[in-house]
Amino acid sequence: MVLILSSLGIVTAQRGGQYSSLQTVPIIQYNNEVNYDGTYRYNYETGNGIVAQEQGYLKNAGQKDLEAQVATGSFSYTGPDGVLYTVTYTADENGFRAEGAHLPTPPPIPEAIARALNLQQQPQRPGPTSYQTGDGTTAQQTGYLKNPGSRDLEAQTVQGSYSYTSPEGTPITVTYTADENGFRAQGAHLPVAPPIPDAILKSLDLISRTQPGASANLGVYAQQGYNRQQYRY
Repeated sequence: MVLILSSLGIVTAQRGGQYSSLQTVPIIQYNNEVNYDGTYRYNYETGNGIVAQEQGYLKNAGQKDLEAQVATGSFSYTGPDGVLYTVTYTADENGFRAEGAHLPTPPPIPEAIARALNLQQQPQRPGPTSYQTGDGTTAQQTGYLKNPGSRDLEAQTVQGSYSYTSPEGTPITVTYTADENGFRAQGAHLPVAPPIPDAILKSLDLISRTQPGASANLGVYAQQGYNRQQYRY
Protein backbone atom coordinates (compact mmCIF):
# COMPACT_ATOMS: atom_id res chain seq x y z
CA MET A 1 0.00 0.00 0.00
CA VAL A 2 1.44 3.36 -1.01
CA LEU A 3 0.18 6.67 0.28
CA ILE A 4 1.33 9.88 -1.38
CA LEU A 5 0.19 13.26 -0.16
CA SER A 6 1.24 16.76 -1.12
CA SER A 7 0.04 20.21 -0.27
CA LEU A 8 -2.39 21.55 -2.86
CA GLY A 9 -3.26 24.92 -1.39
CA ILE A 10 -1.95 28.21 -2.71
CA VAL A 11 0.55 29.65 -0.26
CA THR A 12 1.57 33.29 -0.20
CA ALA A 13 5.32 33.54 -0.73
CA GLN A 14 7.23 34.45 2.40
CA ARG A 15 10.68 36.00 2.38
CA GLY A 16 13.34 33.38 3.14
CA GLY A 17 10.73 30.67 3.68
CA GLN A 18 9.87 32.01 7.12
CA TYR A 19 6.44 31.72 8.69
CA SER A 20 5.12 33.42 11.80
CA SER A 21 3.82 31.40 14.74
CA LEU A 22 0.25 32.35 13.71
CA GLN A 23 0.55 30.90 10.20
CA THR A 24 0.06 27.28 9.23
CA VAL A 25 3.24 25.86 7.73
CA PRO A 26 2.32 24.01 4.51
CA ILE A 27 3.39 20.44 3.81
CA ILE A 28 5.11 20.67 0.42
CA GLN A 29 5.64 16.95 -0.04
CA TYR A 30 4.69 13.80 1.88
CA ASN A 31 5.18 10.20 0.73
CA ASN A 32 4.50 7.15 2.88
CA GLU A 33 4.85 3.53 1.78
CA VAL A 34 3.95 0.61 4.05
CA ASN A 35 4.26 -3.01 2.94
CA TYR A 36 2.69 -6.11 4.42
CA ASP A 37 6.09 -7.71 5.03
CA GLY A 38 6.84 -5.05 7.65
CA THR A 39 9.04 -2.83 5.49
CA TYR A 40 8.20 0.85 5.20
CA ARG A 41 9.57 4.19 4.08
CA TYR A 42 8.40 7.78 4.28
CA ASN A 43 9.65 11.28 3.61
CA TYR A 44 8.24 14.77 3.87
CA GLU A 45 9.17 18.42 3.42
CA THR A 46 7.48 21.46 4.94
CA GLY A 47 7.31 25.06 3.83
CA ASN A 48 9.71 26.24 6.54
CA GLY A 49 12.53 23.99 5.36
CA ILE A 50 12.08 20.86 7.49
CA VAL A 51 13.05 17.72 5.56
CA ALA A 52 12.85 14.19 6.99
CA GLN A 53 13.03 10.65 5.64
CA GLU A 54 13.08 7.17 7.17
CA GLN A 55 12.99 3.55 6.06
CA GLY A 56 12.83 0.35 8.08
CA TYR A 57 12.25 -3.38 8.17
CA LEU A 58 11.81 -6.28 10.60
CA LYS A 59 15.07 -8.15 11.06
CA ASN A 60 14.97 -11.94 11.51
CA ALA A 61 11.21 -11.99 11.00
CA GLY A 62 9.56 -15.07 12.49
CA GLN A 63 12.46 -15.93 14.82
CA LYS A 64 11.03 -15.51 18.29
CA ASP A 65 14.07 -14.27 20.22
CA LEU A 66 15.91 -12.65 17.32
CA GLU A 67 13.33 -10.31 15.77
CA ALA A 68 14.39 -6.67 15.84
CA GLN A 69 13.02 -3.55 14.21
CA VAL A 70 15.65 -1.73 12.13
CA ALA A 71 15.24 1.89 11.01
CA THR A 72 17.56 4.37 9.33
CA GLY A 73 16.81 7.96 8.45
CA SER A 74 17.68 11.62 8.66
CA PHE A 75 16.13 15.02 9.25
CA SER A 76 17.21 18.60 8.56
CA TYR A 77 15.92 21.91 9.83
CA THR A 78 17.04 25.50 10.33
CA GLY A 79 17.57 26.45 13.97
CA PRO A 80 16.65 29.78 15.59
CA ASP A 81 20.26 30.83 14.96
CA GLY A 82 19.75 30.49 11.19
CA VAL A 83 22.05 27.47 10.93
CA LEU A 84 20.98 24.37 8.97
CA TYR A 85 21.14 21.27 11.19
CA THR A 86 21.19 17.73 9.82
CA VAL A 87 21.00 14.51 11.84
CA THR A 88 21.32 10.97 10.48
CA TYR A 89 20.42 7.99 12.64
CA THR A 90 20.16 4.22 12.89
CA ALA A 91 17.96 2.36 15.37
CA ASP A 92 18.07 -1.40 15.89
CA GLU A 93 18.59 -4.03 18.59
CA ASN A 94 21.75 -2.17 19.64
CA GLY A 95 19.91 1.05 20.48
CA PHE A 96 19.57 4.43 18.80
CA ARG A 97 22.64 6.06 17.27
CA ALA A 98 22.56 9.61 15.90
CA GLU A 99 25.25 11.57 14.07
CA GLY A 100 25.46 15.25 13.23
CA ALA A 101 28.22 17.81 12.82
CA HIS A 102 26.54 20.02 15.44
CA LEU A 103 26.25 17.33 18.13
CA PRO A 104 28.87 17.99 20.83
CA THR A 105 31.63 15.51 21.59
CA PRO A 106 33.25 15.16 25.02
CA PRO A 107 36.84 16.34 25.49
CA PRO A 108 39.52 13.64 25.24
CA ILE A 109 40.58 11.91 28.46
CA PRO A 110 43.95 13.35 29.59
CA GLU A 111 46.89 11.14 28.59
CA ALA A 112 47.94 10.34 32.16
CA ILE A 113 44.44 9.15 33.04
CA ALA A 114 44.19 7.13 29.82
CA ARG A 115 47.46 5.35 30.67
CA ALA A 116 46.20 4.55 34.17
CA LEU A 117 42.95 3.15 32.79
CA ASN A 118 44.86 0.95 30.34
CA LEU A 119 46.86 -0.53 33.23
CA GLN A 120 43.73 -1.60 35.07
CA GLN A 121 43.54 -5.09 33.58
CA GLN A 122 42.73 -6.91 36.82
CA PRO A 123 39.17 -6.93 38.25
CA GLN A 124 38.61 -4.01 40.58
CA ARG A 125 36.24 -3.54 43.45
CA PRO A 126 33.05 -1.88 42.17
CA GLY A 127 32.66 1.79 42.86
CA PRO A 128 32.39 5.23 41.28
CA THR A 129 35.14 6.83 39.21
CA SER A 130 35.83 10.52 38.69
CA TYR A 131 38.54 12.92 37.60
CA GLN A 132 39.25 16.63 37.25
CA THR A 133 41.88 18.40 35.15
CA GLY A 134 43.57 21.75 35.45
CA ASP A 135 41.58 23.25 32.57
CA GLY A 136 38.28 22.69 34.40
CA THR A 137 37.25 19.43 32.74
CA THR A 138 35.44 17.14 35.20
CA ALA A 139 33.85 13.72 34.78
CA GLN A 140 32.22 11.14 37.02
CA GLN A 141 30.70 7.74 36.39
CA THR A 142 29.05 4.93 38.35
CA GLY A 143 27.89 1.54 37.15
CA TYR A 144 26.60 -1.88 38.09
CA LEU A 145 25.62 -5.21 36.54
CA LYS A 146 21.87 -5.57 36.17
CA ASN A 147 20.33 -9.04 36.67
CA PRO A 148 23.66 -10.77 37.50
CA GLY A 149 23.58 -14.52 36.92
CA SER A 150 20.65 -14.37 34.50
CA ARG A 151 22.15 -15.49 31.21
CA ASP A 152 19.85 -13.61 28.86
CA LEU A 153 19.08 -10.65 31.13
CA GLU A 154 22.49 -9.49 32.33
CA ALA A 155 23.23 -5.92 31.29
CA GLN A 156 25.86 -3.39 32.29
CA THR A 157 24.31 -0.11 33.44
CA VAL A 158 26.39 3.07 33.62
CA GLN A 159 25.38 6.59 34.65
CA GLY A 160 27.61 9.64 34.62
CA SER A 161 28.29 13.19 33.54
CA TYR A 162 31.07 15.39 32.24
CA SER A 163 31.60 19.15 32.15
CA TYR A 164 34.02 21.35 30.26
CA THR A 165 34.33 24.85 28.83
CA SER A 166 33.87 25.17 25.07
CA PRO A 167 36.26 27.19 22.86
CA GLU A 168 33.63 29.97 22.97
CA GLY A 169 33.90 30.11 26.77
CA THR A 170 30.51 28.46 27.40
CA PRO A 171 30.24 25.92 30.26
CA ILE A 172 29.00 22.60 28.84
CA THR A 173 27.49 19.82 30.98
CA VAL A 174 26.24 16.47 29.72
CA THR A 175 24.59 13.72 31.78
CA TYR A 176 24.15 10.24 30.37
CA THR A 177 22.87 6.72 30.95
CA ALA A 178 24.08 3.64 29.09
CA ASP A 179 22.36 0.27 29.43
CA GLU A 180 20.71 -2.45 27.34
CA ASN A 181 18.59 0.26 25.70
CA GLY A 182 21.57 2.15 24.31
CA PHE A 183 23.32 5.41 25.19
CA ARG A 184 21.14 8.40 26.16
CA ALA A 185 22.65 11.85 26.70
CA GLN A 186 21.03 15.06 27.92
CA GLY A 187 22.29 18.63 27.98
CA ALA A 188 20.80 22.11 27.82
CA HIS A 189 23.10 22.95 24.88
CA LEU A 190 21.90 20.10 22.66
CA PRO A 191 19.84 21.49 19.75
CA VAL A 192 16.13 20.71 19.69
CA ALA A 193 14.71 19.35 16.45
CA PRO A 194 11.25 20.51 15.33
CA PRO A 195 8.21 18.30 16.05
CA ILE A 196 6.59 16.32 13.23
CA PRO A 197 3.64 18.28 11.75
CA ASP A 198 0.28 17.17 13.20
CA ALA A 199 -1.11 16.28 9.77
CA ILE A 200 1.68 13.78 9.17
CA LEU A 201 1.42 12.28 12.67
CA LYS A 202 -2.33 11.74 12.20
CA SER A 203 -1.74 10.08 8.83
CA LEU A 204 0.92 7.73 10.22
CA ASP A 205 -1.26 6.86 13.21
CA LEU A 206 -4.24 6.09 10.97
CA ILE A 207 -2.15 3.73 8.85
CA SER A 208 -0.76 1.95 11.92
CA ARG A 209 -4.31 1.24 13.13
CA THR A 210 -5.76 0.14 9.80
CA GLN A 211 -2.93 -1.78 8.09
CA PRO A 212 -2.02 -5.21 9.58
CA GLY A 213 1.57 -5.09 8.39
CA ALA A 214 2.29 -1.52 9.39
CA SER A 215 3.67 -2.22 12.86
CA ALA A 216 6.62 0.12 12.41
CA ASN A 217 5.22 2.91 10.29
CA LEU A 218 5.14 5.59 12.96
CA GLY A 219 8.90 5.63 12.53
CA VAL A 220 11.72 6.20 14.96
CA TYR A 221 11.63 9.95 14.32
CA ALA A 222 8.07 10.09 15.68
CA GLN A 223 8.56 7.60 18.50
CA GLN A 224 11.73 9.06 19.95
CA GLY A 225 10.26 12.56 20.36
CA TYR A 226 12.91 14.75 18.78
CA ASN A 227 11.14 17.86 20.03
CA ARG A 228 12.67 17.13 23.44
CA GLN A 229 16.24 17.82 24.53
CA GLN A 230 17.31 14.17 24.51
CA TYR A 231 19.39 12.25 21.99
CA ARG A 232 20.15 8.55 21.93
CA TYR A 233 23.43 7.46 20.39
